[in-house]
Amino acid sequence: DELISQLRKLGGLLGEAFQMRDDDLGIFGEPSQTGKPSGGDITEGKRTILLALIREKAGARRDWLDSRLGTVLSDADISQLRTLAISCGARSEHEDMILAREDEARLLLQTLDGNDDGIQTLANLMHELAGRTA
Repeated sequence: DELISQLRKLGGLLGEAFQMRDDDLGIFGEPSQTGKPSGGDITEGKRTILLALIREKAGARRDWLDSRLGTVLSDADISQLRTLAISCGARSEHEDMILAREDEARLLLQTLDGNDDGIQTLANLMHELAGRTA
């Protein structure tokens, strides 16, 4: 029961980190690598943690950002969105949140008492997720 509980927590942490990285790649990733358009989450009106952070920190630029939700973004809009996310500190805070989840998952992995092959497989998966660029 304890191992299942730990694995559930580990999976949750990795799932959150994976989704948050996906959200970052949705704005900052290259469409040729990610297979999806930059700003697609904004176009679809998705309320991601990254978007919430940008909105929270955007100040006077919040109205501009809100006016783009649910619309197709131009290259200039994508550029402005990236600049805003970086300059207001939202991207950095978001990255810190991702890293915190990954670090917590790594620490939890070290405490697991189970099959060595299974633990190594989880460690490999975590490494893949942490280095994800697409």
